[in-house]
Amino acid sequence: MISNTLAMSASTFAAGPGPAALAVDQKLTSSELEQARLYLEQTRDYIAGATRGLSDAQWKFKPAPDRWSIAENVEHMVSVQELVLGPIREQLAAAPPWQR
Repeated sequence: MISNTLAMSASTFAAGPGPAALAVDQKLTSSELEQARLYLEQTRDYIAGATRGLSDAQWKFKPAPDRWSIAENVEHMVSVQELVLGPIREQLAAAPPWQR
């Protein structure tokens, strides 16, 4: 379920420039890159652990019509993470091994 959310959210924000486009030219220090890498790892692991084993009904349950389901919350978190932290992830991938 999470992998579907990840795939959907990546295409959602690819359509147009936003805050992430402005951040691409900003360079981060090796310390900032390491903090970002750890944050991304911890967030991914936490969300995967918190949602592991949920039934389809639990995943899609909405407590009220104007409230989000767990699936919608996770999709939103992934979308925002991609939009805001995508450029950081790109810098991590391009950083020399001694900076990772």
